[in-house]
Amino acid sequence: MELSDCRKRLDEIDDSLLTLFKERMAVSEEVARIKKEKGEPVWVPGRERDIMLRISQAAGPELVN
Repeated sequence: MELSDCRKRLDEIDDSLLTLFKERMAVSEEVARIKKEKGEPVWVPGRERDIMLRISQAAGPELVN
């Protein structure tokens, strides 16, 4: 694989990541709206901790540090 091919693939991956990030942000906004309607706190530190733990375990030690 040539350098230009690698860069092109990275650009494609970046585009995919951006699409997924935007989708996640939209769902997060919906979660916040629902929580506000129910009078629940929008930010729950325990939930954030659980997400970060799940993601860091899935990423593996080589990507966490």
